[in-house]
Order: sequence, then structure tokens, then C-alpha cells
Amino acid sequence: MKRLKLGDILAFQTDRGYRIFHWAYNVPKKGKYIRVMPGFYQTIPNNLNDIVSGECAFIIWADINWYYKNGLFILVGHEEVSNETYPFPEYQILLKYVDPDDDHYAFFEFNHIYHNEWETCRSDPFGNGFPEEFKDLKLLNLRCSPFLMMTLLSSDFDTHNWHKFDMSSKKDYYEKLYGHLLKKEH
Repeated sequence: MKRLKLGDILAFQTDRGYRIFHWAYNVPKKGKYIRVMPGFYQTIPNNLNDIVSGECAFIIWADINWYYKNGLFILVGHEEVSNETYPFPEYQILLKYVDPDDDHYAFFEFNHIYHNEWETCRSDPFGNGFPEEFKDLKLLNLRCSPFLMMTLLSSDFDTHNWHKFDMSSKKDYYEKLYGHLLKKEH
């Protein structure tokens, strides 16, 4: 099995097709982060470099070596990365909770990736109401379990559609397919 390296393009096969993502960041003391590309593909596309050079749906921390070693991620290509091409965001975002008294509003938390600076904001589930400097933020403040990672990769979620952040929709499906792996320590 080939060893993964920064810049590798990987895919995860869902029931909707392949989801493509790019290992674009190896942040000291923080870990490996992937840029998840929008959309699904019935077959692995030939124009992977064009796909990963476009805008991503979101950025998330991932233990990609564990997923790859266990056969969940497929190595499909490579595109060199640089800090100029894909600068690592300064801030990350977390959906804190939906207001139980008003399902049209949610609370989000933003924090500086290297400093202990936090800001909370009330918004609608589409992100309307974010402070201007956070409108295009792509980095999720989320360390997913294998189940959550697979569920997130199989969804239409992107940071412009927070209402699609449903982590329970594929629970039974992925437990049936990968239950033996999901119980493993990673």
C-alpha cells in the first residue's frame, strides 16, 4: 500500500457516487486537514486537478492515514499544494446549537485557529447574519468520528448550507457497511 503524502487526492465511495477531497494542509500541532470538494461522481473523473483547484465545500481535520489504511479512502491522484495556493484559514466555525424556541435561528461559534479568541453569532441556518469576515469561512471546528466523517462526506453539506448539517441521516447505513471498523480505535 502506497504511503500518503501532502497533496494527495482521495475519494470516498458513497451510495451517491465518489466524493473527492484533497489533503491540502499538515498543520504543526493541529494535524492533517482536507479540502472536500462539492458534488459526487459516478466514476473517478479524469480532471481531478481541475476539480481540486476549484472552491471547496468545506475544510475539516481528518485522520486520513487511518481511513486509507482501513480501505475507506481511495488514493486517486496528486496535486502539489502550497500556502500561496491554499492558505490555511485563520478562523474555524462550529454550529453550536439551534435555538429551541425558534427553529429559524442557530448559534455559531468562531474561533481563531492559533489564539484563544472566540466569537458567538446568531444566524439563520444558511449563515445569513454572519459577521462579514466570517461569511466565506470553510474550516469546520469538528473532529469527526469515523461514522460522522462518512456521514458528512456522503451529504450535500457545504458552509453555505448549514441546514444540511444532518449527522444522523446515514447512521444505520454506515454501521451496516463499516461497523467492524467503526468500533476500532483510530
